[in-house]
Amino acid sequence: MSIALDAAPLSPVQADGTEGVGGYAERVLMPGGATLQYTKGRNYFGTDESNLEAKSVALDVRMPITEENERAKPDGGDPVLDAALAAPAEQQGRQDLASLAGGTWQWAIGLHLSGEMVPVEQPDAYTLAFAEDSTVAAQADCNQATGSYELSGADTMTITIGPTTLAACPGASRSEEFAQLLASTTSYQFEEGQFVLLTNPASGSLGMLLAPAEWRSEPQREHRRTWATVERDLSETGRTATEHPQTQPNHKAGGTG
Repeated sequence: MSIALDAAPLSPVQADGTEGVGGYAERVLMPGGATLQYTKGRNYFGTDESNLEAKSVALDVRMPITEENERAKPDGGDPVLDAALAAPAEQQGRQDLASLAGGTWQWAIGLHLSGEMVPVEQPDAYTLAFAEDSTVAAQADCNQATGSYELSGADTMTITIGPTTLAACPGASRSEEFAQLLASTTSYQFEEGQFVLLTNPASGSLGMLLAPAEWRSEPQREHRRTWATVERDLSETGRTATEHPQTQPNHKAGGTG
């Protein structure tokens, strides 16, 4: 059995791979633009010889035959289908983790509850480095922090801040604000090579736009397009009705994010 989303085939999911025999394939259109394809039957020519119609299928997602999975079947459960439906989010999570880890991200833009985009004056003073072992290292101006993060579902993310230095940073530091926004993270998106952290509106902000460490302040137009894309995606899921008052943010210099 294979499942496809937006016409892009995903990994075959089953308990056992095929041996190269089969018959007519049945394709079922499912909600959300997904298709489910499976072998409906097997051609029979009236002999004992196998009708070899295709090469064998090596499974990428193998469902273990366990007592729990077998007990679910008499009650109407379908562990294989459950695994197939979960595969897109798991696959996307692996891809996002590969994009996220291995580099340093800096806080480039603050996203106000009003929809305003406010550049951060010293982006390289507020950075995040994610590791594949689910740990994160943060620089918050003159302070450093370590913690952990968790990706779940299609775009859900939580960040837990652990030990943090408590130095009094000079000037108009945003060290404490940066740490609070990280702890308020609820979801994420990758857009135009940039990384958007969306936060709980109770934090006083919609979130932060993070850019690779080599980013400089010139491409403000790219940031506007990135946030417009994020707002569109949020609107399609019905999450902007009360939390996101504007879909076309204004760009202002200075202020808080």
